[in-house]
Amino acid sequence: MIRRWAVLLLLGVLATNGRAELQLFIVDSAKPDGTPELVAVESEQNEGSKVVLQQINGMKREVSKGNILARLPASPGPGDVLTREAAAKAISDLLEAKSKAPALEKVLQEEVEKWKACLDKLPSAEDPGALAKAEAAFAEAFARAMPKAHDPKNDYSMEEIRQQINTLEVLKKEFPNREPEIDRGIEPWRMEENERLAGKKKFEGRWLTPEEWEKEKGAREKAAREGFLKKIQLPEVSPVLIGQGVLL
Repeated sequence: MIRRWAVLLLLGVLATNGRAELQLFIVDSAKPDGTPELVAVESEQNEGSKVVLQQINGMKREVSKGNILARLPASPGPGDVLTREAAAKAISDLLEAKSKAPALEKVLQEEVEKWKACLDKLPSAEDPGALAKAEAAFAEAFARAMPKAHDPKNDYSMEEIRQQINTLEVLKKEFPNREPEIDRGIEPWRMEENERLAGKKKFEGRWLTPEEWEKEKGAREKAAREGFLKKIQLPEVSPVLIGQGVLL
């Protein structure tokens, strides 16, 4: 049970800090029961018949080369750009490792499922069905992230702008291969943010300095007043009619 919790803790660290360059090493343990261990490694250094492993916890570990049963890619981290080939190879390597280390079967299968989820999001030109599925998944996720398209005439608050930017940034981590498309969706929101940070205000879709905004506002208010006065102004009447008491 203690070993199980140790493995779960390791995978939790990978989920938080994991990057594609990390590797999972299956090391043949020197413990009496001979149960292999799963070790997260940032780098390795050969020293004759030994290998020095730099672990993600900052510790170094020296093991015999013959005790390394497998070198596996860590599950992808947010923003990692993947290919179908890399994901397929990772799944294959993990499945092979399961046969070498039955004691780690459950946690290795969890890693397999993570890679499968990544693979489902990567379109394949050779598989129209997979391509359509990937496109549909992206379209659905994008629609959730941005339910309404950016309207240049709408006067968004800074909170609304930043919330939309943050939501789309999260989407980029979920679909790193679609980053250019997502960036195009973020672009008008970035512009909104930059203009507001520059102290400008929006007037009917145009960004104006505070001085320009006040001037435009004053001109519109003046035009509105003049229009109102024209509507209530009495029509010109002949003096003869006035003398005859027509308006009385």
